[in-house]
Amino acid sequence: AYINECRNQQKGREVAKACKHLMVMHRGGMFMLERIEYRRRVAEAVIHNPGTVMSSIIDGASQSHCMLPHVGVNAEFKKGLGQHIEGVLTHNHGLTIYRSFPTVDADSDFTIFCLLSELKKWADFHDGRFPTTWYIQIDGGSENANQYLLAVLEYLTIKRICQSILLTRLPVGHTHEDIDACFGTIASWFDRSFTQTPNDYKTAILAAFDGEKSKLKIEVVDVFVVPDYQALFEPFIDPLFSRTHKMEWTQHQYRFQAVVISKFFPQGSKVTYRKYSSDKVVLIEKKPLFNCMTSVGRLTGLEPKTVLSKWYPAIDTHKDRAIE
Repeated sequence: AYINECRNQQKGREVAKACKHLMVMHRGGMFMLERIEYRRRVAEAVIHNPGTVMSSIIDGASQSHCMLPHVGVNAEFKKGLGQHIEGVLTHNHGLTIYRSFPTVDADSDFTIFCLLSELKKWADFHDGRFPTTWYIQIDGGSENANQYLLAVLEYLTIKRICQSILLTRLPVGHTHEDIDACFGTIASWFDRSFTQTPNDYKTAILAAFDGEKSKLKIEVVDVFVVPDYQALFEPFIDPLFSRTHKMEWTQHQYRFQAVVISKFFPQGSKVTYRKYSSDKVVLIEKKPLFNCMTSVGRLTGLEPKTVLSKWYPAIDTHKDRAIE
């Protein structure tokens, strides 16, 4: 946002050139590194360890394509039937569309239900064995980035359902990933189709992927009720735990590990977090011109800075290690 703001002020050719250099540093030193790490996790689940590693990404569809009746792009029913579409892409397994209606809130309970349903489906496919490692990718929506989802993932490692879970949040403004291509396929189909009923809508989603070269497996699941996970876990969450999903306090990666029960980990689960999913990133800071050290900073007031992304609490604080 700072770079675009500086670019739009049109302060001359040198400033425009400096903004271009800053954009390259931001792209290559921040969100491209995040995407590389994401692709590595996907490769581990699909190629290297498909029998023990699970990788999922969850996201919601645009509400503009979820209203019924749906008559393409030329008209809209103001008092139609609303739907919520949540997609979960589990790599090497397929895409599941979880559809709910206004009777079910699209909140953290719904997100948790979708993810746990995917975990159960993965285990059923692997003869009842749950994954040793589960990689989950989310965006910054309040239904995804919240304390209740963190509590559920920690509980899974406490119960040894998974030995390790890595939850990664995409950076603000850079949340487009492979699941968005799936939603794009659905949106393109509905832009040229007329859909009246919920059953027609479900059939249209399946038809949108019929004949796709990727041969992606598609399933549409209607959800009419979900458990109240918030009420279940609320009494066990520290009331002082807050602000980890907001503004400068945002943590983009959480790691949950099953460890030996000890004084420091009485529940047998070790939780660590860090600012970004890559080991180092290039940040762009807005400063007064006289405080900038680089040439582009003295021109634009935007100073690039390399930051190491460390795990907290420090890994070497305790001797307990994750179960291998």
